[in-house]
Amino acid sequence: MSQNGQKLQSENTKANFGKGWIIIFYSMIMFWFLIGFSIDGQNIVIDVFVNAHYEELGYTDPTLLHAKLLELAMWAGFIGVVAYFIIGRILTKIGAKWLSIVCLALAGLSYIFYGHSTTLGTYFAGLTLVTIFINAAAYLGGGNLVTQWMPKKKGLANGFTTMGHNLGSALYVPLIAALIGAYGMGKGMTITGVISILVAIAAIFIIKNTPQEAGQLPDNVTQDVYEREYADMSDENTSRWTVASLLKTKEMWLVAIIIGINQMVTTGVMSQMVPRNMELGFTQPKAIALMTVCALVGLAGSFAFGFLDQKLGVKTAVRMFLL
Repeated sequence: MSQNGQKLQSENTKANFGKGWIIIFYSMIMFWFLIGFSIDGQNIVIDVFVNAHYEELGYTDPTLLHAKLLELAMWAGFIGVVAYFIIGRILTKIGAKWLSIVCLALAGLSYIFYGHSTTLGTYFAGLTLVTIFINAAAYLGGGNLVTQWMPKKKGLANGFTTMGHNLGSALYVPLIAALIGAYGMGKGMTITGVISILVAIAAIFIIKNTPQEAGQLPDNVTQDVYEREYADMSDENTSRWTVASLLKTKEMWLVAIIIGINQMVTTGVMSQMVPRNMELGFTQPKAIALMTVCALVGLAGSFAFGFLDQKLGVKTAVRMFLL
């Protein structure tokens, strides 16, 4: 304990989030859809689209169309960079709850459209919209909700929310493979798209922007602790951060570049793990099973690094994570 009686962040390692668990599970679900819609689900969707349409699109070799679709995914990501800046500004106007709800619903609709694409133009449009909206819902909306609800325990909370990443890798890929195998690409992807829309509708009645709106204080602390330890966080209007000041801050650039490179590598590996392992001789079911096992092991990793973040600080946790 510090001398003034305030509890240090490293001592806040109990997962007594109260109603904050609703936010954690909501964020976890959005990460599940993010991984399925825009990253790991590509292991299945790309090959299905290629096999169904490469001849009618004028390709004699399906691998050429496969390479073209990966190129389109790259451009979809670049468009997303611009879109996230705009959506971030919208977030400050409407709040994290409605941003996450609207973007999650739009991601579901975009995924349905994406699943019914038959040309390169509609494929690119669908993938771009899916990438923009599901990332905005999970990272911008969900991330802001976690910060509002668990400001001094966000490391620990994100140890749980990021389990959605692993569950997406473990469960979404075999799920979408089974759905597309049974119903085709359009109907199979419509099913999960509709589920995300239903989650968004449910969130209208369940999710609150701040814990105070739900009758709880941040980090589920008592009134006495809140008055003693959270006084400096009570006035949201005192923030002096602007876009210009952020762009002039070297730490912002370091975080963006270092975490961005890691995210880029992870996305590249996971979005093509199944077809690349199939090239090594695995059958598709075995390649999917391998991804599932890796992802389930990753569940423990999510919690472990969330705990390390809370206990040792985010800088130390990130260094250990990258190593």
